[in-house]
Amino acid sequence: MIIFVKTDFIPDNQKRIFKSTADLGAADIRSLYDGLNSPIAELDCGRKCAPHNPSGKLFCCDLCHAVPAAYKSECKYLQPYTDFCHKWRGDECEETVPEEFVRTYDRLFALFQEEFEHYAYHSEIMRAACIRRRK
Repeated sequence: MIIFVKTDFIPDNQKRIFKSTADLGAADIRSLYDGLNSPIAELDCGRKCAPHNPSGKLFCCDLCHAVPAAYKSECKYLQPYTDFCHKWRGDECEETVPEEFVRTYDRLFALFQEEFEHYAYHSEIMRAACIRRRK
């Protein structure tokens, strides 16, 4: 299968093929971020949700409520600007968060069989990976 990708929006001096996300440099990441200037909502959703989070942070930016997903090269780029990108320390969240998480997922599993099947499938894969790494 051949896939054609439109590249006319990429400046000629930035057209190159990366072998992995590790090849992304600071300028590449900044260029990607520059393409994301439009708001996702008409209102400032942070002003709506942050007051309801005990930490005062936006829920989507709070490690205790959302798991950030970023490439290693992206985290390296972000480190001077935020404390978001670091290895999990396990001491940053109140103990009630894991309990609430488990309680909520137990409820979802009871309501949606497919959700439980997906969890079981991915859990099995992760256990096997951890056993291989001896963690």
